[in-house]
Amino acid sequence: MRLKASALGLLSVIVLGLLVSFGLRRHDFLPRANEASSFALTADFIRSYIEPTLHLPARAHALGSYRRSYSLERTPNSGRDVLVGTFLYDGRAGGIEILDAPRSAVVMDGGCDVVHLRYALDARRVITLECNGVG
Repeated sequence: MRLKASALGLLSVIVLGLLVSFGLRRHDFLPRANEASSFALTADFIRSYIEPTLHLPARAHALGSYRRSYSLERTPNSGRDVLVGTFLYDGRAGGIEILDAPRSAVVMDGGCDVVHLRYALDARRVITLECNGVG
């Protein structure tokens, strides 16, 4: 029995080594720039992989207190998929909403009651995450 456990341990190490050597990571299913995208944006994906990496501005509310709207935008020049997010704090319960396109409403101020996100999916990094206006 001890030999079987050792063999399983060795097999696990070999498989893990192969995954690491090929550079596979949890986000490798995302499309790279100029690739055809069959990626479906879901609230679970955002909640599990994107939001834990976000560091809101110092004056912002807790992330969970915002109503968060997300959409995908393909940039015309580079063909990159950018996640566009608008977070609105209005005293109601927070949650995630997936939109077909970014909202076009313009809020002239709002301070950290309105937060804007642009996230490069292929690079897996925040482009911008900032409060709206000055108040």
